[in-house]
Amino acid sequence: MAQINDNQKVLLSVVPKTNSGNVTTVDGAPLWAISDINVATLEVAADGLSAWVISNGIGSATVTVVADADLTTNGIREISASVGVQVTVSEASVLEITVG
Repeated sequence: MAQINDNQKVLLSVVPKTNSGNVTTVDGAPLWAISDINVATLEVAADGLSAWVISNGIGSATVTVVADADLTTNGIREISASVGVQVTVSEASVLEITVG
């Protein structure tokens, strides 16, 4: 699970791979979705291989990416991946003293 603060955004990326772990391609841009837009939204890159997760509120959501692994002209074979996102309240971690 990815944990971010309520004033943060984080970049997620996908890499299509074969069963043996070799990088490959998919048919078209992968589609991204988030389960709760009140927790975070997505800003997806044009190629679909990455997206910014931008926090909107406190809570949990799931980011899912779906791609077509069938490279033929009329076939579809969906593959997918998901990751949980936990948005927490930003807390102070440092005190700064200013002079003047």
